[in-house]
Amino acid sequence: LELDFASGWLKAPLPGVRLRADVAMLLQSRPAEVWQFLAGLPAIDLERDGVCGIPQYCYPVLLSTVGVREKLAVYRAMYPKLGPVAATRLLRTSLTSKDGAPYDAELVQRCLECGAEATEHFCGKSVLYWALVHPATCGPVAQWAAIQLSRAGARMGRHEVKAIGARLEKEEDQDRADDWRSLASGRPPNPRPSLGRRRSSSDSTVSTPAEGKGREKGAGSSAPRLDGSQRSVRRR
Repeated sequence: LELDFASGWLKAPLPGVRLRADVAMLLQSRPAEVWQFLAGLPAIDLERDGVCGIPQYCYPVLLSTVGVREKLAVYRAMYPKLGPVAATRLLRTSLTSKDGAPYDAELVQRCLECGAEATEHFCGKSVLYWALVHPATCGPVAQWAAIQLSRAGARMGRHEVKAIGARLEKEEDQDRADDWRSLASGRPPNPRPSLGRRRSSSDSTVSTPAEGKGREKGAGSSAPRLDGSQRSVRRR
């Protein structure tokens, strides 16, 4: 991997390379001890006085949060200044990716915190739909992401209800099954501890002013009925 000194970001010679996000955060923090440790390792190529004999890599290293407990804290640290346009793009890319890796509901939450558009569409389908049908993502994570998107303004249509039905057919937890039904009816439930994540005071659902007003008036959103699923590190 190539480690850019100025930014702390990692690059790879091939697309699709993943690295644990907490390791990436350590490198991005750029403490002097990290550079001293790397410089002392064998087979480490360092650019000296602007001269380096190895071609520069161009593919960004993807972050993996497998095994990382505080995923939301990781995403907030990795994307501290994400604007609405970039957040929407990241949200869309994460939910429609076909690289075989699951997405994190915490990444969805971070994108929404940064102003991502929950009503965004891709290939004629909503990002809510793509979150529900993502094949590599398990039910609890998909449900949490769907709740976040719904509370941020995503609409529940027939395609989304059908996708929920497919999730519901495989659901064995009764509480989650009830939450799927509530979600399909246009009433996103509050996240439960059974959704598979420990919640802390820093975690919060994302809502819009319109949603708050609707609740005060007792209004509910309409939705179709659910009838039923040699490694080297370089420093530039």
